[in-house]
Amino acid sequence: MQRVEATPVRRRPPGVTILGGLAILGGLAGLVAGGALLAASLAVGTITSSLKDYLGAQGYPQLVSYVTTSNVATVLASLGIFSVLIGIFWLAEGWGALSGKGWAWTLGIVIFALSIINSIIQVAFGNFFSTIGILIDLGIIYYLTRPHVRAFFGKTLAPNWKP
Repeated sequence: MQRVEATPVRRRPPGVTILGGLAILGGLAGLVAGGALLAASLAVGTITSSLKDYLGAQGYPQLVSYVTTSNVATVLASLGIFSVLIGIFWLAEGWGALSGKGWAWTLGIVIFALSIINSIIQVAFGNFFSTIGILIDLGIIYYLTRPHVRAFFGKTLAPNWKP
């Protein structure tokens, strides 16, 4: 008689579900914003004249000469492409987190570590509200390093080999 072993079912921790869902929502927002910026780059003629008028009225006549249709279209298209790429990145991160992919855990740690560095720089330049971001990022990193969360992503501290 052959013995059949059942593989244990991994249960996704609720915090991972929340973080993965937020990453997917952020990805969708990035795609929508990128699409809007790309569409705006196509309709740049009306934006350019309004921007020139606004800059002149605000006391920046020296900038008016730099506001050309091609410059504005290039900036909007570049921001749109960047936003779409970031949206795709966050969609992948959210899917990876919800699926328990090991690379998503590693990427999450890197993202939040970089976010802490960014927030520290923001605080150094006087944005003291960024301390809230530091605390949130530290809390998320703490959560991601909990044993049950690491285990869901296959990032256990136990060796994979058996003697």
